[in-house]
Amino acid sequence: MEPSESDLAAKRSASGAPHELVWEADAGLLTNPVMWEQWGTLLGGTALLMFLLLSFLMAVQGEWDAIPKVLGITLLGVGILALLLLFVVLVIFRNRFRVRFSLNEKGVWFETVDTCARAGGRLAALLGALGGHPIMAGAGLAGMSREREFASWRGIISAHYYPRGHSIGLRNRWRTVLFLACTPENYEQVAAFVRRRVAAAAATRTAPPRNPLPRLLARSALVVLAALPVFLLPYPFELDLLIPLIMLCFALATVWLLPIFGWVVIACAAWLVVEVVVIGLEVKESIFASIGTYRNFEILSTADWVALLLAAVGLAILVIYAWRAARGHIPSALSEDVAELE
Repeated sequence: MEPSESDLAAKRSASGAPHELVWEADAGLLTNPVMWEQWGTLLGGTALLMFLLLSFLMAVQGEWDAIPKVLGITLLGVGILALLLLFVVLVIFRNRFRVRFSLNEKGVWFETVDTCARAGGRLAALLGALGGHPIMAGAGLAGMSREREFASWRGIISAHYYPRGHSIGLRNRWRTVLFLACTPENYEQVAAFVRRRVAAAAATRTAPPRNPLPRLLARSALVVLAALPVFLLPYPFELDLLIPLIMLCFALATVWLLPIFGWVVIACAAWLVVEVVVIGLEVKESIFASIGTYRNFEILSTADWVALLLAAVGLAILVIYAWRAARGHIPSALSEDVAELE
């Protein structure tokens, strides 16, 4: 018979093992190895997404020779972003921010206590709201929401240890979800605590954890394929690419970030349907007097109808997916991670 949690707690108490560890530390933003991993993921993911979206737009317009130029634009844009991040890290945060950690038998609490970081998030949210910049406001709100986070040991699959940097990265099934910035004095104690809890959580699992990344990539590919026919509509239904691009971006954000973005996808799809119908019903004067007037729908070829049908099917797939996601039936990558860590 396996010992109960209370029996294990009693043994730990008798052996002097701590039930809870609480400390504050200055987390280095450029010298912390876990932060290097986060910076690399951020810049690399931004570069890849920017390159794929711009290349997609060039491809659907038939400008294949412009794709090499897109690579240069992407590298330039990400380089500028990296310099801005470097400026913020070195000048505003001075390469560190103060955090408080609390580890117990249930999980890990992470709290930002740095006044500069907390003030920066609130300022970004305020300026974005007042200036009508949703991206800035969203970044500020996201920073505020992450000032205090909790992760249960049930959602922690593994831990990466960095003794030289006195840091520990806590990973779920596919990414680092939290990091622990330790002090030189308590690193070994914290590492021992984490090893014990990660091993205990692994012992309670009945099945090995599955990496969700292949499923998420397949879902993203389906979103892109469903949106593609909208970009390839024939004349006279060639639409301005802004609304289709917004729809595609928010559909991908529904897969990876927040399911609530599905409502934006539905709104964009409805806008596109109305736009196509209005164009199709538009009355035009024929150059041939015997024909008189006609509507665009009346002169479509079989190939044109097939293109419209494919676009309709793609929009239907996107709307169904967005509706199910927004209603909570299909979690995003981020919401799935949060649920596992609660």
